[in-house]
Amino acid sequence: MTWEQEMRIQAEERAQELAPVMAQELAKNLVKEEVEEKTRETARKLLSKNIPEDVVAECTGLKLSDVNKLLKG
Repeated sequence: MTWEQEMRIQAEERAQELAPVMAQELAKNLVKEEVEEKTRETARKLLSKNIPEDVVAECTGLKLSDVNKLLKG
């Protein structure tokens, strides 16, 4: 077996070891993004009901500056 073949096999084995870890991290990130989007959506709904910005920030856990960005955007 050549050195290149050995290196390719080692790389493939390492990739197989990392695949589940990478998939788990990707899933975590996707869930986090979805939760953040749902939080912004909730804040937009509250703002549309004329709930004060500071109350929206307190209830959603968003920073007041982020709530204000939602108002402008």
